[in-house]
Amino acid sequence: MDPEKLRDIIIPLIVIGVGLFVRTTENKNYQDAKKWGKYLIIIGVVSLIIRNIDLLIN
Repeated sequence: MDPEKLRDIIIPLIVIGVGLFVRTTENKNYQDAKKWGKYLIIIGVVSLIIRNIDLLIN
């Protein structure tokens, strides 16, 4: 697999993972960032879907 295609798949997965981490953490340092967790998850999922469709078309 081409490194660029691999990067196109891994980056949205990392964004989803960070969003899930922020949403589920009990650490007091991340309490202000919890509201951004769902946005990170949504952005990651949409980006993953768009990139996979683009990879399938090309």
